[in-house]
Amino acid sequence: GTATMLTDGTDGILYDFYDTNALINGIKTVFDSQEKAEYFSVNAISHASCTHNRTLNTAAMLEVYKTIMEA
Repeated sequence: GTATMLTDGTDGILYDFYDTNALINGIKTVFDSQEKAEYFSVNAISHASCTHNRTLNTAAMLEVYKTIMEA
C-alpha cells in the first residue's frame, strides 16, 4: 500500500483516508512551503530511484523465474 511506498514527513504526507481535514492540511503544507515541497520532492525522487531501480528489479525477477523453472 501507499504507507510502504513513502515515509510520512520525509517524502510525502500520509493521512487517514476518511480524515478530510488531514488531507486539506497536508495539501496546504505543501502549497504553503516551497521548501517543504522541494524537501518532499528530492526525497521522493531518491526513494523512487531505489525502489524502482530497473537493473535491480530485473535481476530479482530473473532469479524468481529461475527458481520457478528449477522447481
